Amino acid sequence: MIPETLTQGQYDTVYALPLLGISGADAWVLKQGGYSIADIAAKAVYALIIYRVAKLKSYADDPAFAAVEEAHADELAIVAGRQGRPARKPRGTAPTTEDSAV
Repeated sequence: MIPETLTQGQYDTVYALPLLGISGADAWVLKQGGYSIADIAAKAVYALIIYRVAKLKSYADDPAFAAVEEAHADELAIVAGRQGRPARKPRGTAPTTEDSAV
């Protein structure tokens, strides 16, 4: 939840610009520029949240899809040089007897 807090905090900071002694056209331009940057950052963060929720719902709806996606993520990790990391199980899957043996 930290990214959402940071993007929302940008609006408060921009709103407070006139209180910092900045006035006139400079204050207006800084305020509009600040709001634009805050809007872009907020949209990017919310897009990532929507992506994450959609991915988790897809995993919950179809365990086979989750297994394929996790296998693909593990392949990418190997290509990236992170072979030492143990394979992850898809979220929402039930623990097996192999999990309790570890």
